Amino acid sequence: MTELLNDVDVLFSLLHDNSSFYVEAHLNMIKACTSSPRCKRFVPSEYGGDIERFPQHPEFYVPTHGPIRAALLQPNAPHGLEFTFFNLGWFMDYFVPSAQTHMKNLGVVWPLHDIEHRRVRVPGTGEEKVSFTSARDVAAALIQLISAADWVRRSSIGTQRT
Repeated sequence: MTELLNDVDVLFSLLHDNSSFYVEAHLNMIKACTSSPRCKRFVPSEYGGDIERFPQHPEFYVPTHGPIRAALLQPNAPHGLEFTFFNLGWFMDYFVPSAQTHMKNLGVVWPLHDIEHRRVRVPGTGEEKVSFTSARDVAAALIQLISAADWVRRSSIGTQRT
């Protein structure tokens, strides 16, 4: 991967995996990016939640995402990367029929929706605001992020709030 990043300024990870492969792959991405003469910005695959206020949710992310967060956030981190944890709320694409999206149906991994019966079960009372963002809008925002002069540790986008 290091060779592939020689002419790349920013690395966006879109990897989704709930095993140790996620940790290994992301640590290798960090290493490859820092070894590159140009790649000095990195967005780990952390698109789905507010990890500042709720770092333990979803709970199944803790063993996979936790080590990557720790590696990036350690004081005086030797990696020298600018990075941001990108929060988009919920991917709207998971709530539309598969013919209208390029994202795969997560089935039992994502038990909050039932596309066949046109139902969505969102935790809470129903009064909480929830942000939904399409994958296309996320891609457009990430492209805009490339040209930002300085990166903050947490970036957010939300195109539909209900």
